[in-house]
Amino acid sequence: MLYVFESEKTQLTTPEKTVSGTDADELSVTLSKSLLPNTWYKWFVEVVDEDGNHVLSDTLSFKTKENTAPEFPSNGRPNNETVEVSLLSSKVNLNWNCTDVDGDILKYNVYLKKPGTTTFSQVAKDISVSNIDVTVSSEGSYSWYVEAYDPHGGYSNSNIWVFNVKKK
Repeated sequence: MLYVFESEKTQLTTPEKTVSGTDADELSVTLSKSLLPNTWYKWFVEVVDEDGNHVLSDTLSFKTKENTAPEFPSNGRPNNETVEVSLLSSKVNLNWNCTDVDGDILKYNVYLKKPGTTTFSQVAKDISVSNIDVTVSSEGSYSWYVEAYDPHGGYSNSNIWVFNVKKK
């Protein structure tokens, strides 16, 4: 049985993995729980034979790597272009690319500044896709940006992208 636990925790209740029917000197196992970044863990193995005799290995430790923030959202579209719409109150699709070197699942907040305003308004919160439709209600210059974040507190902001809306 394999026990894995955070270093500061001392109470163990259940093993992380149980493997039976093998006498191999080495095993590879996949943990069922996610490990936190930048955290010390301890682990040990308990071996039990068919007669119920058991022995514990030495307790060893390891530290997980620090979390890396997501890459900056990039390739925002539309950017530096004019979008022609048939009707005001039409939808314009904003889309971008973003990755995380740790492979974490990312979420996004999207902010938009409409013509004639001086502040950005949040138009999407905690979305897990890299595009959103926004309603454009007047002609003029729109600015927007994306905040990307991972579940471990890493975040990054895109540049500000601009597009113009013109009625056909």
